[in-house]
Amino acid sequence: MLDYPELMEKFDIRDEYELHNLLKKTEKKWNTDAKQQISLQRMPLISFGLVNREKQIKDLLYQIAPATKEAFGRYYEKTYGVLSKTFFANMSQCINKYNHNDIYDVELPLFDKSEEEYMVQSLTDGFYFIEDVKNIYTEKFGLESVKKVNVRIMDELGYKLYSQYAIKKNYPSADNNFQHFILKNHFFDLNQLDSRFIYIPNFYTVFDHLKTEFKILEYGDKQFIRYDLFQKVLPDVGVQDFLDFIDKPIKASGTQLFFTFRSLKNEGFEDPFEILGTGEWFSTALIRNSKKIRFKK
Repeated sequence: MLDYPELMEKFDIRDEYELHNLLKKTEKKWNTDAKQQISLQRMPLISFGLVNREKQIKDLLYQIAPATKEAFGRYYEKTYGVLSKTFFANMSQCINKYNHNDIYDVELPLFDKSEEEYMVQSLTDGFYFIEDVKNIYTEKFGLESVKKVNVRIMDELGYKLYSQYAIKKNYPSADNNFQHFILKNHFFDLNQLDSRFIYIPNFYTVFDHLKTEFKILEYGDKQFIRYDLFQKVLPDVGVQDFLDFIDKPIKASGTQLFFTFRSLKNEGFEDPFEILGTGEWFSTALIRNSKKIRFKK
């Protein structure tokens, strides 16, 4: 819920219980053929796919141990959405043996020399999904010792490990890495993006910030151009011009609760960005991404 505040506001959902209740009541509408493997369990628990909670908890612990009890509770809450107090009351028994004076610690296996050399040669990018790192390892060394892909090993390989991914330590933060990833080329196409990125809230937070700050500009369906390249096309147009433009159609709509950009044009509203040859997409996206209005397809 914390990752999608606008969506929660749109449906007037104020806590996890209201979200669970809404999904439960409407399940027959959005999951008529049970295609979505979602189990709405005892409120407010929601499970996706085939869930092995003990394995889930231990795998997460193996990733970040050693960690204080409080830190692990926060990490589990951030990763899976279960409140820390609920987790410790109902789910943490399977890792009690690793708890020593409120610190979780496990004996994490280490790479031997051949494994380390192979992984150093194989991991050359700044970002990896954890499952991809494990696949690289298991293709060479098998599944039996996949637990060696853990926080200590990744640290030795020069990566900071998160719940779903690992990032080179030369990046100050995950947000910094995502911003570099989005801006490294003149064009960015969400249609070509690995679909797993949609499950990384931090990525979409950075992506959303770049849109609202006009660092990237949408010119087609999920297609973006970097602002500095745009300025080479229209050097006299700056951020203030975008802000001024966004206010104009909102004012032109008057007291209308709903309007389309096309309806405003039919009433005589002029689009200064028609010369770009993207139809209404560029101008509509400027307004939509500004967050000054609610948008519906």
